[in-house]
Amino acid sequence: MLIFIRLILWDLDKSFNNKIYTQFPLSIYFAWLCVASAANISLYLVSIGCDGFGISASDWAIILIIIVTLVSIFIVGFKRNVYFGLVIIWAFYGIYLKRQAINANEYEMVIRLSLYGIMFISIVSIITIFKNWRYKRRELL
Repeated sequence: MLIFIRLILWDLDKSFNNKIYTQFPLSIYFAWLCVASAANISLYLVSIGCDGFGISASDWAIILIIIVTLVSIFIVGFKRNVYFGLVIIWAFYGIYLKRQAINANEYEMVIRLSLYGIMFISIVSIITIFKNWRYKRRELL
């Protein structure tokens, strides 16, 4: 229900005050909810002693990074919600820093994919910012 409400909430035609007081905070909240859901699923599987169905921990991290990247690209690209993408970029940067500090060789693929995720989401965010700007500019003419 919350996801449905959130997906239909972002609207370029809303007033500036509406965007600042409702859309901006809910976009940030929804993005962190997605990041926390992926982390909590991983934590739960570890807590119940799940062996990952034969998949290593770093492979699970890779799968989750890919899923979150694809969801983010959808939200940013098709729903035109750049704030969502910025939060995911921040989360991926945190993953990059943590894994780099722990053991860069062991988590090389996780580090690489988090950087690729940052790159792809950044590109889609920049394109979306220009599309939003052109949309607003066209509306003013």
